Amino acid sequence: MAKRVDKAALGGVHLLLGPEAGLKAAFVAELQQVAADVHGEVETSRLFPYELDVVELVATLRTPSLFSAHHIVLLQEAQDLKAGTGAGALAEYCKAPGSDATLVLSSDGYVGDLPAALARSVPKARTQVFWEMFEDAKGRWVMQFFRDRHIEISPEAADLLLEMVPNNTAELEAQCALIAAFYGGGASLEATDLDQYLYHGKQENPFTLFDRVARRDLQGALESLAIVLLARRAEPVQLLVALLSQFQKLADLKHLVAGGQQISAAMRKLRIHSKRMQQTYREADAAYDLGEVEAVHAALVEFDSRLRLFSSELAPALLQLAVYHAVVPGGRAALRPARV
Repeated sequence: MAKRVDKAALGGVHLLLGPEAGLKAAFVAELQQVAADVHGEVETSRLFPYELDVVELVATLRTPSLFSAHHIVLLQEAQDLKAGTGAGALAEYCKAPGSDATLVLSSDGYVGDLPAALARSVPKARTQVFWEMFEDAKGRWVMQFFRDRHIEISPEAADLLLEMVPNNTAELEAQCALIAAFYGGGASLEATDLDQYLYHGKQENPFTLFDRVARRDLQGALESLAIVLLARRAEPVQLLVALLSQFQKLADLKHLVAGGQQISAAMRKLRIHSKRMQQTYREADAAYDLGEVEAVHAALVEFDSRLRLFSSELAPALLQLAVYHAVVPGGRAALRPARV
């Protein structure tokens, strides 16, 4: 869990590590609120290594802003900084940072994934690792989320939701917020309600997208993708993460079955309890062989990298290509690693 943010956290550098994107986002939001309370107007910039000019960034950090009393710079995917180039110059800044700006370095990885000089330059007291929550903690989180919005959700419905959402609170909160807005305060949700919402409602979502990909229905999958993006029901990276999670679970299912387990027992072990989800995974199991599933997963990892590397304008086209690579060649089409 994030440490409490106070005035002492402003200025200098923070290093946020680990896969729990939701808690890291909460830390940054709290940092922004404290900065606003202390300084009034606060400027926030979000950057990635591929778009970074380190010399310009350091100059910005050391120069008081003309537009606000404090500047927060969030540098995401910090593990992609290259040792000996930008990382070295940034490490020198981190050793003696300015006080008019707060630099937040964020990475889904850990200390060993960063250039050593950069990791050493951030004080240990300002380095935090955000681990994924345990299953029981995530269940309590879901129950409390809906309780705060005056919605009752049964434990079975909460379990179903956790089956379908990637393992971090950022993804979980986004999906819970959509469901809460759909049903409204005073609702009482059972597993059948969520199953209806996710698979049988009029709205397309990341789960109906996988439903079509699982059947290798290219036209249906592309139509679902277009609707989800147009309605902004999920961010492009969230869609890729969801597909990655689903194909990883499909690979796990196939390995268990290949090892001699009955598919129904394998599904119970993987916590695939919803009848509709079981049907989707049975269809996917029949539509893809194990080699294809592993190839699709590898291709989706590469497309995830491309989504994070290139501008947001390319996201729809990249997602269309990702869906095509999954459905038609089963991940086995030639796909070279992205270069920038």
